[in-house]
Amino acid sequence: MTVQQWIDQQPPTLQMEIWKRISHFLNNRELMYIMQGVSQGRELMALHNELNLFEKYQIDMLRMMDIIRHRFPEEVIMEGPDSFPEESRFR
Repeated sequence: MTVQQWIDQQPPTLQMEIWKRISHFLNNRELMYIMQGVSQGRELMALHNELNLFEKYQIDMLRMMDIIRHRFPEEVIMEGPDSFPEESRFR
């Protein structure tokens, strides 16, 4: 499972928390580009993929996912016990 798939399967309230945390990784140019894209009606995931942010910040993303899983265990949706193994599978 990719980070993108993991985010997509989470409940909307948890997705907002995830996107908020991801925004902390970004530099000003990346953040401005995404904010302008969203204001034009584009999707967050597409904008992040366009800039290859999931690859650029893959270590930070894995840490953030681990924090989310520990802080919101009752809300996190996991497909199975090995739905996101230790090795990263970013696309």
